[in-house]
Amino acid sequence: MLHWGIYGIVAFPAKHNWWEKADLDLIERSCQELIHLVDNLMKDYLIPIYMVRPGCGSGGLDWKDVKPILEKYLDDRFIVVEREI
Repeated sequence: MLHWGIYGIVAFPAKHNWWEKADLDLIERSCQELIHLVDNLMKDYLIPIYMVRPGCGSGGLDWKDVKPILEKYLDDRFIVVEREI
C-alpha cells in the first residue's frame, strides 16, 4: 500500500523548458495525468490538493486562458490558489 503521509508533492509540468512560455496543451496533459494519479493512487485519501495557477506566473499565460482547461478536469478535490508576486 502506498503511504503518502500527511503531505505529498507532485510536479505539474506547464513548460517544456524553463525559459519558454507555458504550453496550454502541456497543462491539459498534466491535468489528465494528475487526475489519473489521484484517482488511482490516492482514491482512499480524502485530502484537498492545492496548486497555484499553472503557467500563469513565470509561464506568461493569462488565467482566463488556463482556467477553462482546469475546470474541464479538476473537481472539488482541487483548490487553485493565486500566488502573490
